[in-house]
Amino acid sequence: MKKNLFCANCQVETEQNFALVKSGTLVELHATCACGRVIKFAGDLTKEQLKDAMAKHKAHNTGQVPAEADAIPVDHPMLKHLASL
Repeated sequence: MKKNLFCANCQVETEQNFALVKSGTLVELHATCACGRVIKFAGDLTKEQLKDAMAKHKAHNTGQVPAEADAIPVDHPMLKHLASL
């Protein structure tokens, strides 16, 4: 199933693939953006609860910088120094 959902990485609403994923006794609803980011929701949410969870996800992530953007580049001098120790 495809549905529009805000992607924290892309910082826009994108059409994402939704799929139920079962791991042991846990069932989750995974939404996967074209950028590869996966957002997980509980698999037992009602339609209204999912709509609310999606709105909260957007509110909490709008304007956030993805963790990857804050990462120190691999060629940073401090990392090179640490690697040489």
